[in-house]
Amino acid sequence: MTCGERGSPVAAEALDLELYQLACTFAASQEFERVAARLPRVRALRHTFELSEAARRLIAVAVTVRSNMDASGSSSRTAGEAVVGTLVPDLAVPAQTEPLGLREACNKVIHADTVDFRPSTDSPDSPLESVLHLFGTKGKQEWRAELDVLAFVVAAYHLA
Repeated sequence: MTCGERGSPVAAEALDLELYQLACTFAASQEFERVAARLPRVRALRHTFELSEAARRLIAVAVTVRSNMDASGSSSRTAGEAVVGTLVPDLAVPAQTEPLGLREACNKVIHADTVDFRPSTDSPDSPLESVLHLFGTKGKQEWRAELDVLAFVVAAYHLA
């Protein structure tokens, strides 16, 4: 990288590995929950690490993808528009929604105040859901985003 370049590009293979691990974290959650129901030590591991790992990997991917998009400039515009969820930009007007593109999804993940990995249940024993909810504020407006994690992974993979 030379002086004045935007972003910090990460090798495609490193991002691919992060994407794979993020997808595995969500995909394995249901099976892990099934096994944990009968094995207390597995349950303890799951309770200790699952949410933390899901959050850490999601943030790492979002930061890396956003940085790569900045570094590649206009060539990443179409990939940044890939729809990976839905955004309610102002919770005061919840019926107004818009498609959530990859670039904006990265921003929402990075700036979210709250991430709900199990939006359809309050049970900590439930598996992670592939569509999660992000909440935050922009200025004085509260927003909510629904992020399809697998669509996010696929769009980010195509970017790399």
